[in-house]
Amino acid sequence: MKKILKAEMWDKMQYLFRNYYDRMMHCVLYYDGEIDEDALVKALEFQISRVPVLHSRYHNNFLKPYWVVQPWKVEDAFKAADTDDIESSVMEFAEQRIPIGSNMQIRVGLFRSGTKRALAFVVNHMCFDGGDLKYFVTQLAKNYTRLVSGEGGM
Repeated sequence: MKKILKAEMWDKMQYLFRNYYDRMMHCVLYYDGEIDEDALVKALEFQISRVPVLHSRYHNNFLKPYWVVQPWKVEDAFKAADTDDIESSVMEFAEQRIPIGSNMQIRVGLFRSGTKRALAFVVNHMCFDGGDLKYFVTQLAKNYTRLVSGEGGM
């Protein structure tokens, strides 16, 4: 049996305005040095699993729109790539739109160029507002730090 999530007023409003803007939230973090990709993927998988709407498909219905939680794997949301032009690669990734019928409502890209790293996020605005995205990214950083420092548990 599929798990159904009730669409909130925020979801409905964002959906209604889909023709006027891209419905996405975009965030890019730049780093000097290495990022432990395995730890990042593990922390990302942990967090996405805790937020079911991020792996759900939106179903519009005039009276009662809803989300249906979908099966997923972290590879559906995460991409890593080496690049010679980190800015162009990050902008191309960050400017994408997640299709309205997608099963995943978040995309995270890790871009590597020499000693530079960029971590880009694209999230459906129907799922998060700015404070939610800030919290998600902050918690991802905390969980990543716990993993690489050997503290364990998230």
